[in-house]
Amino acid sequence: MPPPTKRRRVEPTVVEEIAFDPAARYEFLTGFHKRKLQRAKHAQEVAELRARAEKLEGRKQLREQRKAELERHVEEVNAMLGLPAAASNKQYGDSSTDSDEEWKGISDSDPPPIDHEAEYVDEEKYTTVTVEALDVSKEGLFRAQQESDEHNSDDNGVTPTSTNGGASSGKEKRPWTKEKPKDGVKKRKKKRNFRYEGKAERKEARAKQKSRNSRQARERRAGGS
Repeated sequence: MPPPTKRRRVEPTVVEEIAFDPAARYEFLTGFHKRKLQRAKHAQEVAELRARAEKLEGRKQLREQRKAELERHVEEVNAMLGLPAAASNKQYGDSSTDSDEEWKGISDSDPPPIDHEAEYVDEEKYTTVTVEALDVSKEGLFRAQQESDEHNSDDNGVTPTSTNGGASSGKEKRPWTKEKPKDGVKKRKKKRNFRYEGKAERKEARAKQKSRNSRQARERRAGGS
């Protein structure tokens, strides 16, 4: 029997000082609701991440399933048409590589010119098509070149001529005056100023109305008798 092993004596750790933090105690006692909201928010974030991962996994499985169904359908169609399986696999592989290519956006090539003419010749017909840029406004469609010409004429101080052949320029306009207003314009009636009566004026008006009513009553009684 081997001799008993000697136990190493462990010296106890002596705490030199115990500090009490009232701020930490206050934070712990008043932070139950705050910590509860933090746990709920963390659980919601974890649930969203899990749902997103499940959604991506479902999409991946759906793509694989559709791919397998497409391959099976292509094989069935080729078997019905009598085509070899190698050609179908090659054709399907080419289509898959074309679909897997990354889209690089719209090319930076120059757009076709707007203002140009094109000729179309048929056996019995000959047609010339002119394409011009148009602008849309409330008045309708008009050419963009016409609008630019009008702006240029306005900038140069040239006013557009009237289309009536100068008939309006020969007719002189009669000046408008208060004594003889323009034809078809009626003179406005002056509005009466409304003014509230004062206390003395209302009292006087009530007295006059009362005396008038009493006089009319006496006349009616005298006429009835």
